[in-house]
Amino acid sequence: MNSLDMSDMILRLPLWSSSYIYCRLTTACMSLPIYHSYKLTVQLNRAYCSTQ
Repeated sequence: MNSLDMSDMILRLPLWSSSYIYCRLTTACMSLPIYHSYKLTVQLNRAYCSTQ
């Protein structure tokens, strides 16, 4: 690997890592409400079933 390849990799790395972090954050933010609404549904379901 010559020095040009190495500098090219170093230049691309921050862009890749920031887009990777952004992607991970977006996925986490999207899955959080789904998880919470699922938990809420389960709790409501249990509460409803226990009153019947």
